[in-house]
Amino acid sequence: MHVPSICMISGFGFFHASGHPNSMLLEYLKGYASHGWKVIALGGQPSSALPLDDELRGRIHFIPLRRPVWVPRSYGVGDGVVSSKRHRTSAAQPELTARFLEENSPGLWRLLPMLKFTAKVLYTLRKLERSGVRVDVLYGIEPHGAFAASICGRVSGRATVSRYMGSWVHWGLNNLGVRFALYYPDIYLGSKVAADLVSATNDGTKADLGLRMVGHRIERIRHWINGVPEVGSLVSIAKYDEPVFVTVSRLVPWKRVDLVMRGFRLALDRVPMARLKIIGDGPLEADLSRFSRELGVCGNVIFMGRIAHLDALYEIRRSWAVVSAYYLSNLTNQVLEALALGTAVITVNDGSTDGLLIPGENCLLASETSLESDLAEAMVAVASDPTLSVRLGNGARVTAARKLMPWRLRMAMEVREVERLLGREKV
Repeated sequence: MHVPSICMISGFGFFHASGHPNSMLLEYLKGYASHGWKVIALGGQPSSALPLDDELRGRIHFIPLRRPVWVPRSYGVGDGVVSSKRHRTSAAQPELTARFLEENSPGLWRLLPMLKFTAKVLYTLRKLERSGVRVDVLYGIEPHGAFAASICGRVSGRATVSRYMGSWVHWGLNNLGVRFALYYPDIYLGSKVAADLVSATNDGTKADLGLRMVGHRIERIRHWINGVPEVGSLVSIAKYDEPVFVTVSRLVPWKRVDLVMRGFRLALDRVPMARLKIIGDGPLEADLSRFSRELGVCGNVIFMGRIAHLDALYEIRRSWAVVSAYYLSNLTNQVLEALALGTAVITVNDGSTDGLLIPGENCLLASETSLESDLAEAMVAVASDPTLSVRLGNGARVTAARKLMPWRLRMAMEVREVERLLGREKV
């Protein structure tokens, strides 16, 4: 009996520099492996602490990318990953705005690392095929991975799936027009390339509309909200005795952690015992640490860096509220996980969470036009009244039970679609 195999191609790897696996990509790997698929993950080496049982470990194979001799070792812009420009955050700077052109380095040069990455993927797949490894489906994650999978699929005749964890395309084309394709050709082309099936996260960024704008047919798009961990006994863990707020994100400009810190600074005038835990790392880590000293809150703000996913869930559960002030959308994993863990949410009233977050029931919302002060008021309200945190947290769990599904079921939906794809001719 033939065991179906899927090759997952991610432009930013499956493991963080700290050695911790990317928790969302790990769910993709587990989702297919748990349904009997052989999973090949191109790039990265498995950590000894990979949270998998022996059966799943035996189905997931990490293969390092090979570089053909004709591909330069470096273009000076990374290895398939485009980094944001560094920014200095200071008290004199109103905020790290999310203006896309200021936060990312635009230009046609962005095609170079994507082309290099694609060449390495194509070369590695050829080596695998010559060694007798069969691949049924090429699964490209995010624009670089989707581009590589599409090109390799055309060359080999394999079925292809593009997986986008949200998308800037709808925002970019509506706000920049054709300039978006010129400034960010890797994102544009990586979102436009053909695929037999397109799976896009419904994270509030309107990825489905953006993908239709660049030519994908609606019948090939699956637009689903992410799953949540099966938290089990975590929900029985008690909250901290004193008010603790948590924000979880990669420390990059469009996550707007500096705005959360500004709101927290205003809140401290009225609830000086409160603390803010910032979980995550990224290019702005040193700048934000310096910013906390300039704001005079370094004694109340704790930078935890990147920690294991289970440890992050523990902190979310114990906190009085999770705070999210992302630009463009706040239907984020930290918000979904907070709901599942029975933790109140404080976020932006930007429309992205409509239908899931209800003010006064499971969250408090801040207006985009008065974000800092509204975030401060929400944190003061929660810190001043422990019963409010409990009430919102209970509402969060009810919402999660009604409207969210565990990753196990979310991935089962996707696996069924891909199995259906293999059962018919490519169209």
